[in-house]
Amino acid sequence: MSARSCHWPRLVLVALLCAGCARATPAATPTPTATTSATPLPAATSTPPPAGALTTTATLEAPTSTATFTPASVSPTASLSVSDSLTLPVTVTAAPPPIISAATALSVTQVAVLGPALSGTVAGPRLDQVVWVPGAAAQIAVAGAPGVLVYDRASGQLTQTITLSGWATALTFAEHGTILAAGTVNATVEVFDAATGALRVVLAGPSVRVEQVRYLPVPGSVLAAGYALVSQGANNVLHFWDVAQQTYLGPLDPGPGPAHSFDLSPRAPPEQQWLAVAAGSTARLWALPTLLAAAPNFNAVPAVRDLPQPAPITSLALSADGRWLAVSHTGGGVLLWDLADSTATTPAQTLDQLAAPADRLAFSPAGDLLASAHADRLLRLWAVGGSPHPLIALAGHTDRVTSVAFSPDGRELASTGWEGLVRVWGVVRP
Repeated sequence: MSARSCHWPRLVLVALLCAGCARATPAATPTPTATTSATPLPAATSTPPPAGALTTTATLEAPTSTATFTPASVSPTASLSVSDSLTLPVTVTAAPPPIISAATALSVTQVAVLGPALSGTVAGPRLDQVVWVPGAAAQIAVAGAPGVLVYDRASGQLTQTITLSGWATALTFAEHGTILAAGTVNATVEVFDAATGALRVVLAGPSVRVEQVRYLPVPGSVLAAGYALVSQGANNVLHFWDVAQQTYLGPLDPGPGPAHSFDLSPRAPPEQQWLAVAAGSTARLWALPTLLAAAPNFNAVPAVRDLPQPAPITSLALSADGRWLAVSHTGGGVLLWDLADSTATTPAQTLDQLAAPADRLAFSPAGDLLASAHADRLLRLWAVGGSPHPLIALAGHTDRVTSVAFSPDGRELASTGWEGLVRVWGVVRP
């Protein structure tokens, strides 16, 4: 027998041992789930006044009527109501194993799923925007087909359901968290008492779908109430309102564009207080103090800067300190502009170009992270001023991701989309 032939019995024995090890691998353990149910708040109903009327509420706690503000040649809206007709179960799932990368030193874990997918609604389960409710209590609010839903972050319970006159497309809270405003497909912005769900005011703009709405605190401004509300329609025109004084302040037309995206940095130092608006392939910047001082002649104030982009804009976001402007475009790229450099004609940072453009962008409160939501069902986190590659890509959504928002302390990230779920991610820095 040759020396080569002597090795055959040993090779056969090794193969048999390997096959036995493969059969002994244990099966995966299913992830446990816990289900709780939520009790909605009592219903409240409010009816707008007849056409042409302008009335006020007696107090925030016990309104007697609803005021409707209408720009020139626009009629008041039809009756609206707040109800508890949607009673939805809530599911909180166990978190998957942490995602830890030695290269990025960043750990992101999915810590909760709020939902489940909303079924039985006329328009379907789609959710369009998620925001964190300002204040000490950790609450998350979402706007979409069912109206506005408010969840308690700790328990996962649905604590409030507010039904609007139509599909809720956008949502914002005043910074004290007691008043919320929601835009609708019916061209209205409906303002509610956040604690009771009572309808306070209906803002009736031109007959176009409202795409975005934001409260604008203006300390020491020309506004007697100290804040304004800004809404943006599908025609890309912005409308400014002084809600407390029941005054329509006027429009600002930045030019046409498909993105319908704007952002504000009102709490930045005065020289960094911006209004940024997407106008086609250009991001336009106005200085907020100058713009508000010109009310109602907003259109007479020229933009301070026009920042050209390689393709039509899909979304933009300002950091809280007003230094950074992030802009995504249809080519799949994201550009970061350092607004502290007033002479810059090129972005300070160009992020990886992806097949799926970013639909939404959000900065962390500290401005060191940027989150992007994409149609490919992924969330991505980027280091501001760092690598052009994403720090991490987060999988979990089963449909298009439509919104993303950091918690006020930056430790969590909430996202939502067309699947009708809110996913909460814990963000741990080294």
